[in-house]
Amino acid sequence: MRRIRKSHTSNVLTKYAEKNPNGTWVVFQQEHGKAYKAIKDKLFEEQSEICAYCEIDLSKDNTYDHLRRVEHFKSKSGWKIGNEQPNWHLDWFNLLGVCIGGTDRDDRERFIMPDNISCDSHKEHLETNLGYNKNWLGKVVSPLESELSSEMFNYCKASGELGVNIEHANSVRFEHNDYETSAELLQKSLELFNLNCERLKLARREIHHVYERIKAVYRKTGDVSMFTFKLKMWCCSDQVRSFQTTRDILLRECSVARNCLGSCR
Repeated sequence: MRRIRKSHTSNVLTKYAEKNPNGTWVVFQQEHGKAYKAIKDKLFEEQSEICAYCEIDLSKDNTYDHLRRVEHFKSKSGWKIGNEQPNWHLDWFNLLGVCIGGTDRDDRERFIMPDNISCDSHKEHLETNLGYNKNWLGKVVSPLESELSSEMFNYCKASGELGVNIEHANSVRFEHNDYETSAELLQKSLELFNLNCERLKLARREIHHVYERIKAVYRKTGDVSMFTFKLKMWCCSDQVRSFQTTRDILLRECSVARNCLGSCR
């Protein structure tokens, strides 16, 4: 998970919410199709076209639009008319762009379900089947938390699993945290979004293997210029890439790569 910096300027959704404080997401989506599309595109644009939770690539060039979903961090069905504003349905700061969590046909045929659903889909699974509360603030880390960073996570090269860098995590305090420590909040987030399912671990290992091939060529040739070029292509230092947290961790652990790039994100 990465920190998301959402824009604070007004947009078509905030304007609609001002006029319809008790409106629903379904009505906005169905009766204001162009505005809905604009908001969906804006969400992913501000997230560099990756899922807010697992960081899979959701750019339009590489995926179908139906695999890009708008997520309500605090589940919209948990807000009723008469509850305290803001309306969870229409709160711009309650919306995130996410994947469909491995629920497409290809993933269902390839991986064991529900063990391999993740992100919003896994959150919905917990609410529907295990009775979890629909207000997730403090129970999992919000991608909007200003202190959230890749330094708070570790990556296991053998398994592709993400873990918590306990020392670094506990050096900061999150605004919303129902647990005793920041590390516990992050660990619960990995578990409740199921970010270490086999499907995602496999995807991270594929990213890792590309990195290892780049290093292997450098060790063979010693060509620093080519190594630096390949690294920039792999980590794309001028923009966020899919599984950027994994990329950041791998770069963080390699002094030669850090020196070639100057500094990593």
